Amino acid sequence: MLTLYQFAGSHFCEKARWALDYKGCEYRIRNLVPGPHRRTALKLAPRSELPILVDDGRVIQGSSAIIDHLDRKVPRPPLTPVTTFEASAAQEWERYLDRNIGVPVRLFFYHYALEDRRLVTDFLLRDAPWWGRPLYAVVFPLVRRAMRRALRINAETAAAARRDLLVALDRLDAQLADHRFLAGPHFSRADLTAASLLGRFCTATEPYPEPIETLRDACRERPFFTWVQALRRDYRSPRSPAA
Repeated sequence: MLTLYQFAGSHFCEKARWALDYKGCEYRIRNLVPGPHRRTALKLAPRSELPILVDDGRVIQGSSAIIDHLDRKVPRPPLTPVTTFEASAAQEWERYLDRNIGVPVRLFFYHYALEDRRLVTDFLLRDAPWWGRPLYAVVFPLVRRAMRRALRINAETAAAARRDLLVALDRLDAQLADHRFLAGPHFSRADLTAASLLGRFCTATEPYPEPIETLRDACRERPFFTWVQALRRDYRSPRSPAA
């Protein structure tokens, strides 16, 4: 039985969940509380980052490594294209998107969300164990300081993240001008990555802090925005529940 250790709100964890669901895998989810998660993560893997997939005793850490593992374990349908050129292009896009969309979106979001205790607590503790909320009621100021320090979140880095994100979105729109998919004629790990990392940005209905809403409103008519929504509608299979 596969077990995915994750934060339910993390877009990198959504990337791993989507891959598992796309492959039709049955798996268990273990939602962790940010902060105390380190104890569990470091017992399993060399670093504290999630997602972590455990497959019959084998531990795979990180969303890209999880996709590699699933393509070997469940070859059909593939997420890595079968031709060398297209596979290289898909993996290059994936690395670019992780670095230039995944990281800036996270930093930009948390810079503003961390000032709204209710919003960020609901986000961080989505589907987490019950004891996370009473714990955060006491330690939230420490959590906020630790996150700002660990992720280098401040006004300057948030402004840089916004600029980096807009550059990456321009590149994404340019690719979509004459391509349905990012790497070849079929849906691949590159498309899954883009639609995972931008999923909440393009589909969330709950209100976010004003600078985030302003940016979302400015992007609603852009090609990537409707493309992400279409990918999630057409390729985001429902979860296969564990027995």
